[in-house]
Amino acid sequence: MQPSRVLTLAAALFSAAPVMAQTAANPQVLGAVDAATSPDEVRAAISAVDTPEGLEAVLDSATKLDHAGPIIERLETEARSRVLSGSYRSCDVFFPETGPLFPAAADDSIYLTMTVAELIGGGDGMLKTSSEFDHDVISMVAVTDGGLSEAIHMYASQNIHRIDGQLRVHGAKILSDTDKYHRATFLILKDVGLVYLRGDGQIVSAEGAVTELAGRTCD
Repeated sequence: MQPSRVLTLAAALFSAAPVMAQTAANPQVLGAVDAATSPDEVRAAISAVDTPEGLEAVLDSATKLDHAGPIIERLETEARSRVLSGSYRSCDVFFPETGPLFPAAADDSIYLTMTVAELIGGGDGMLKTSSEFDHDVISMVAVTDGGLSEAIHMYASQNIHRIDGQLRVHGAKILSDTDKYHRATFLILKDVGLVYLRGDGQIVSAEGAVTELAGRTCD
């Protein structure tokens, strides 16, 4: 693939998104990304975008042709790294009393990424996990410091969960009724709780107070 084509794709992706935001009824505004654009070309193009805001801006252009997987992977991976380095806002932490129910793997690079859906009517705690993108890992066996094989639990610290529909936590609810590209996404973090990473949705407290997740500012 020629470098000039990569730069053209990146420029087209980045410039098309604001236009689409203003003219959502016009599906023609897709820049140079089309059905013939390979996933490798998309990955190379989005590597030229260097901010989370920039990646979110091009996401809608890419989802039209199901080229958004690499963007979701990068958004989640980079957000996780920022949180693990201690760079997150206090208003992005929810349910601190939850904590991880299971420890993280010994290696920080080993973690699960999945979509979690509550089975309404299936009883409390009945969940369905699914893989929606190529980078998702919903089960894994890691080797502990002692050399033993140990399955990573879905609630282990440092795992990433996307919420599909509703998830009840301590009497409150996380709601995210959106497409798979914009699900409310959280990192489970030891001694912290659930840290919001990205996506659309709401937190509804046990008392009924509603917090919109996207676009919030900390007081």
